[in-house]
Amino acid sequence: MPVHIQVDPSFERHPLWEMISAELNDEKGRYCLRFEKGIVELVDQDDLTLNPLSVDFKSGTLGYRVKYGGGASQPIAKACGLNKRKGLTLIDATCGLGRDAFVLASVGAKVIAYERHPVIYCLVKDALMRWEATEVHLTIEFQNSVTALNQLGEGAVDVVYLDPMFPKRDKSSLVKKEMQMFHGLIGNEAMDVNELLEAAMRVASKRVVVKRPKSAPFLNDLEPSLSQKGKSGRFDIYTKAAIK
Repeated sequence: MPVHIQVDPSFERHPLWEMISAELNDEKGRYCLRFEKGIVELVDQDDLTLNPLSVDFKSGTLGYRVKYGGGASQPIAKACGLNKRKGLTLIDATCGLGRDAFVLASVGAKVIAYERHPVIYCLVKDALMRWEATEVHLTIEFQNSVTALNQLGEGAVDVVYLDPMFPKRDKSSLVKKEMQMFHGLIGNEAMDVNELLEAAMRVASKRVVVKRPKSAPFLNDLEPSLSQKGKSGRFDIYTKAAIK
């Protein structure tokens, strides 16, 4: 079913328009997709105090993290085994705004990311089209993750990474303004995490890594081989074979 969102005429000049237009039902509403100053961005027309939502791999917090975040010693990289071996093939089955996928690619993984929401896909794909560093191996595909994983053979990649959306929040504080817009766009669309984890376990030859809030239950009530805990969250690691 097409996503109901207003499309500014400026976006129709973007190379992604022809590919994604069938997935968008253009109508007046809260969110507007536009192509402004060479960047695809999403505008919240009901709250103009919010900055437009866009993705940038070159600068800002993400750019700083890639340059100075600690490389393969970062918790996410260690959880995925990149501190042991670079060049691992990895699927990020819950791409979102692409930040984890880009960090993993920047420290040596060969990453394919799946994103099923057409607007979020456009934001991330546009950022990749503006990125010029050929040494980062990252591609994003407009795919439903479960469908895409089920099309792959057993043990097709080394690692599958999952960060399921909208885990139950223990705190009443609002998420960052940027994520308010992200959540408002996605809504409460549920993901079949049980089916997703099952598919990931079949496709990964080395391990499945699940990012969770610190106090959240195990995904699908399946106890991991080990959990790598941080200040506010953890990585549950389901080991299938050693990474050497």
